[in-house]
Amino acid sequence: MIVVTGYLSTNTNSAAVYLYNNLSITNLAYATMVFMFIKDRFINAKDNNKIVETISKNSLGIYAIHPIVIHGISNILINCRMDIAIINIPVTFIITTIISYIIAVILSNIPLLKNVV
Repeated sequence: MIVVTGYLSTNTNSAAVYLYNNLSITNLAYATMVFMFIKDRFINAKDNNKIVETISKNSLGIYAIHPIVIHGISNILINCRMDIAIINIPVTFIITTIISYIIAVILSNIPLLKNVV
């Protein structure tokens, strides 16, 4: 990835940032590899953790809701002038996961949305 980015940046005389875009083919490959790793690691586990099972039941809802939550949290952190990445990233991850999970559980209890989320 670094070599390809360096090569493209050199040839175009500008930073090749499109490989780091959220919709790029490289992010698709990364997401696929992470999914396959987690699937291979947990699919055959006989002692599945209750937390993993609960999150897996609500994973689509968490995935669908998390961009909205991240947007709200980033606005709050910007207003608080929190510019320290080593604090921002873990705090954003933890808060986003918890809030998205709670919203997904609430939405899954609504009869009309039960099959969607």
